[in-house]
Amino acid sequence: MLASRQKIYLACEDMNFAWDEVEVRKFHELWKAGVGIFDIAEQLKRDPDEVALLIIDRSRQHRIQPRTGGIWGEEYFEIRKYIESQKDKGKPRRRKGSGASKATVSDVEGIEASEAR
Repeated sequence: MLASRQKIYLACEDMNFAWDEVEVRKFHELWKAGVGIFDIAEQLKRDPDEVALLIIDRSRQHRIQPRTGGIWGEEYFEIRKYIESQKDKGKPRRRKGSGASKATVSDVEGIEASEAR
């Protein structure tokens, strides 16, 4: 009983770990639909950290499965895919026939615009 002789720190005392059946069902619907953690939290009017704990709990209970985009959801996955596809498009292109690697003004403007995002 070492814990009874020392001061105890209780993590996340300010969080609400209780979920009613309606909230859990709604969570499952949103999870299956590919909704991200922040949008789930907003729809359930809960702190994203509380939703994260529910995700951990439901995963440990084997009630939810891994999904595309993980906790961030399918929209995040699609955004990342788009960003990756655009990486090569921002690089300066070689002019046809010149054999030299010269960037045009529009190439530089395109790179600056993508870096500003």
